[in-house]
Amino acid sequence: MLCLVSLCASLLYAQSSNTKFIDSPSWVLQGEGRATDVPSAVPVATRTATETAGSKSSTASKSVAGSKSAPAPVAKGPKQEGFLHVGLYFMPAINWVGNVSDGYKRNGVTGMVTPTIMVDMRIIRRLFAGVGVSFNTLGGRLQAQGTEALRARTSSYRLSYVEIPFRLKLKTPNFGESKGSLFISAGASVGFGVNYKYKDVYENYTASNLGNQVGTLLVTGKMKKESKLANFSIIGQVGYNYQIVKHFNLILGVEYRYACVDPIKNNNKLNLKDLAFHNHQIGLLLGIMF
Repeated sequence: MLCLVSLCASLLYAQSSNTKFIDSPSWVLQGEGRATDVPSAVPVATRTATETAGSKSSTASKSVAGSKSAPAPVAKGPKQEGFLHVGLYFMPAINWVGNVSDGYKRNGVTGMVTPTIMVDMRIIRRLFAGVGVSFNTLGGRLQAQGTEALRARTSSYRLSYVEIPFRLKLKTPNFGESKGSLFISAGASVGFGVNYKYKDVYENYTASNLGNQVGTLLVTGKMKKESKLANFSIIGQVGYNYQIVKHFNLILGVEYRYACVDPIKNNNKLNLKDLAFHNHQIGLLLGIMF
């Protein structure tokens, strides 16, 4: 019993006073090395809560600054294109007659140029309502059928009107990153006549007072009393809009119009009693828009 107590006391003393036995690996205890050969612990730096918060704030600031320096491209919306647009147009066009009454047939076209001023106002998004003023000349060529001298003729008509066109126009967005877009419009026009001209050409005309000589007779004149004062037309357009700079656009398109009113009165003068027709017009639309 005394030996057991002495052994325990010796072990306790060795663990408390000799550092060689404290947390020593097995190779030290076996005499294969020294306790000083054990590497010492290296302190690990820890970040305080304040430093962590500051780092997150700095990262967030850099992210915000980076997003501001390179903003994503934003497409131009309809409202940014403006509410009111003024257009100046010139339209080289050709005219011909249709729905010709019996005893006549179409015999060619006439040419003219129509200047127009239009004001377009945005209704919603890319839908516009427009109204304007133009100077337009309708007409065409037709030939009378028959063997009589007064009916065997070719006639050309030029009927000029001051017109007030109104329309609805729908415009597409620009194509990708380009500055071009398409548009389509439909509307009508009310015209008030200001000038009416005709030209009749009689082929193989026999002049009995000149000894029955045969030749060509040309007759020109105005026919205000033989023409109706007002006209009404329906209009359709399709075209391309290209923006050069802000509030300055080039317009290229095609316009067609049909005159719903027969312009000739039913009377005996100028042998127009049986004549009836309607005007057709198609032209190349050229213009600028602000």
